[in-house]
Amino acid sequence: MRSAFTALLLCFAFLAGSHANASPIDVSYTTTGSAGNWILDFSVTNNLGDTNDVYFFGVKLSSNGVIGSPSGYSQYAGASWNNSFYGGSSTIYNNNWIDGSYGHLFSGQTVSGFEVHVTDVVAPSDIDWFAYAFHGTYTGGGNFNTSTNPGFEGQTDAISVPEPEALLLMAIGLLGIGVAKRRKA
Repeated sequence: MRSAFTALLLCFAFLAGSHANASPIDVSYTTTGSAGNWILDFSVTNNLGDTNDVYFFGVKLSSNGVIGSPSGYSQYAGASWNNSFYGGSSTIYNNNWIDGSYGHLFSGQTVSGFEVHVTDVVAPSDIDWFAYAFHGTYTGGGNFNTSTNPGFEGQTDAISVPEPEALLLMAIGLLGIGVAKRRKA
């Protein structure tokens, strides 16, 4: 029984830690809704160190559909953005947010609530994103623009959150293995 419980705890630890990432900016998102009516909620984690604040963030989706912004951020008035002028890619990001006060996503913090509505039949995956930081000096590499206004680009996948029913079935299965093992011993 103890081994089944241990196995269950290891499964939960794996699920919880499988998205850990040590990149300077970590972006993830959750998806709710159904075909043709998806809400994507992006979370941005600032791992830049120093006093860097992530003030500008955007994603590329099939259309512009910003419906929510975290506290301190607003939809970028320019509607679309690309980073080619600053040394990044020419990808056109069409859902963008900006914090004009440069004071809401400091190093070590995560902010969510960057929400987008999309009408795709299938929920988007492998989404391109960008972010810029300010108010510090970044020397870690992997960025474009300058060390005092570093820009980053990447791609993220949806956070896969197991359904409660799947977790229950997994727990029952592990419990069954533990009982069978105990009877055999």
